[in-house]
Amino acid sequence: MHKRMSMTLFIIIFAKFSCGTMVIASSMNHLVCDLQGFLDFVELWARLTRGEQVDYTKIPDDWTRTPQRFFAPHSGKLMVPPGIMVGDSSQDTVQVAPAPSTTTRWHVPAAKVAQLKRDLAPDDDEMWISTSDALTVLISGAVTRARETSKVERQTGQVGFTRRTPADHSVETIVIVADIREQALRGDMANGRYFGNACIALVVPVSRADLMSPTATAASRAAVAIRNHIKQRLSQKEISGHLAFLENPGILVPGRTFCVTDIFVSNWCKFDLDGPKLDFGWGKPSHYTDGNGTETSLPPAISLIRQKKDSGDVFMLITVEVPGADALKNDPLLTKYGELL
Repeated sequence: MHKRMSMTLFIIIFAKFSCGTMVIASSMNHLVCDLQGFLDFVELWARLTRGEQVDYTKIPDDWTRTPQRFFAPHSGKLMVPPGIMVGDSSQDTVQVAPAPSTTTRWHVPAAKVAQLKRDLAPDDDEMWISTSDALTVLISGAVTRARETSKVERQTGQVGFTRRTPADHSVETIVIVADIREQALRGDMANGRYFGNACIALVVPVSRADLMSPTATAASRAAVAIRNHIKQRLSQKEISGHLAFLENPGILVPGRTFCVTDIFVSNWCKFDLDGPKLDFGWGKPSHYTDGNGTETSLPPAISLIRQKKDSGDVFMLITVEVPGADALKNDPLLTKYGELL
């Protein structure tokens, strides 16, 4: 394993306090699996703890880390996915430390979530956007405006696995993480049948002018652009080509590949992180994080979206460079739907 990734893969902590309260906590390295894979594992673990019968059809019968086998074979020339850059070695790009960031947390009540989707719905009845598209634009527009208003300098080097687009481009790029389990050719990848990382990073270009405008009309255009790009990139042909690239020997060398992106959005709304499937028999889970615990050391322009299933309310974590914090907290469109916590 590469020295930068030689960290603990799985941790379990069990504590019993003098009052009799028992707490169990666990964390799994992203090298092992994505969030869906981790939840599949924990849900099975919880079911066994509760003494319930196990559905063995929801356990992988093949543990190899090759998601390509669930999709149509790739044919043609191997292509680098849009927005991905490949260097000859980890020394090809100048690595720079991320700028200091401010972490903000927002609450969007369920009624406001529904209103946001209605307000951003395209006029063309044949077009459709998801709630996720609308939330992504709400966040991305607010971050873009905060950066521009505060004249945040664009770092020209590579920060981790990302690099920003040049100032003279007409677009901002947004990384959206897409789980491809449901797109499997034979429908045999979801529901616990693949354990590993089955998410691909879609680098979506969106008009900078639309993101800069704090209006529903401009945000609607941006949401449609996101939806159209996702639809195109999640076709069987596109997924097959993307996976063929990733599974090509030598590609996934740390530091060799990176994204050209301005904003990173991770949407966890589909996961019921407070639900009964994660109950070990002691009650529903009480806390969860993105893995680094405090969520205060994230780089700028990272966002995480969660939803409470019992209420439908959405909670968003959004980071931005320190100079842009005040502009983000007072963004007219973000504050129209969201409440700063």
